[in-house]
Amino acid sequence: MALINERAAQVGQPPVGFVNPRLYALGKSPYSTLYFHDITIGNNVTFWNKNPDGASHFFAQPGYDLCTGWGTPAGMALINALAGHVDHFYTTSADERDNAVKTYGYRIEGVACNVFAAPQNGTVPLHRLAKETHFYTISDAERDNAISNLGYVSEGEACYVYSAPTGTVPFYRLVKVGHFYTTSLPERDNAIAVYGFRPEDIACHVFDTPQAGTVPLYRLLKGNDHFYTTSAAERDNAVTTFGYQEEGIACSVFSTQQPGTVPLHRLLVEDRHFYTISDAERDYAIKNLGYVSEGEACYVYPAPTGTVPLYRLAYTDHFYTTSLSERDQAIAIYGYKSENIACHIFASPVQNTTPLFRLVTGWRW
Repeated sequence: MALINERAAQVGQPPVGFVNPRLYALGKSPYSTLYFHDITIGNNVTFWNKNPDGASHFFAQPGYDLCTGWGTPAGMALINALAGHVDHFYTTSADERDNAVKTYGYRIEGVACNVFAAPQNGTVPLHRLAKETHFYTISDAERDNAISNLGYVSEGEACYVYSAPTGTVPFYRLVKVGHFYTTSLPERDNAIAVYGFRPEDIACHVFDTPQAGTVPLYRLLKGNDHFYTTSAAERDNAVTTFGYQEEGIACSVFSTQQPGTVPLHRLLVEDRHFYTISDAERDYAIKNLGYVSEGEACYVYPAPTGTVPLYRLAYTDHFYTTSLSERDQAIAIYGYKSENIACHIFASPVQNTTPLFRLVTGWRW
């Protein structure tokens, strides 16, 4: 117990106290063999007590039994689990993955995403650091601060990934009756939790502050319709003539096409606007859903070709996932806080990529 409470203090958790409920939870879990060495042979029959009567004689068997309980403790894996220490660990090495399971009691959670093991054109390194838990970042400044001021140790480069187009942020897309777009993850999360919107991933990448050559994309609301325009005159007419309410500036965009940008198509059906950078989605909405094209709203950046965001969250450890629904669940159920997007990666294998394996150790009580 002293070792467990010492470990709990190291990772910022309170003393464990009465440990039996945690022991039984671990024993009943699908991962019990990570925490206990199961004893399957033996009994309590002695020379002086040779005649088993079924009441006072017990025999070892697979799983829990009255002779040996759950078995013998499996070292640090059990200590970490009981102490409430959690660490998510990501590696491209199958050997390192297997050693983490065998030696340190990590559980394999499958493949997080697909990445490059060596630098490619346009990629940046995903730095890997460790303290009590692992931490991954593409920012050299964040890496250096973690080492200099937070006690982390560099473990080199985890892999090579894409960053978002320089200086941009995601423009999140949601839908209820009408579509809603925002650069703010807290606002996106609140729209889901409070107002019943459903996430539809990321529409494009934009600037959340003015940049040279950009213009404001104004945001307005009327009923179920969020309306976005770069025209101050159109904004004012929507307010005075059609009863829209101003909601400020959504982001900064280009009013004319720039290198690397694509058009953000604007469509209308009944009294609801819809915006997409996908020509196929635009054409389908016009042909099959009754939308009418209203031209191009502005020009924005797509994500690096074929990639998806790797979301970053923090609690007592850092957690990374490509799944928006898993990210949302981690916030709602497990208390993680969003730290936006770590980088852009591939959700499925493409040429020259390798799996980034995801593992976890410990238990959140």
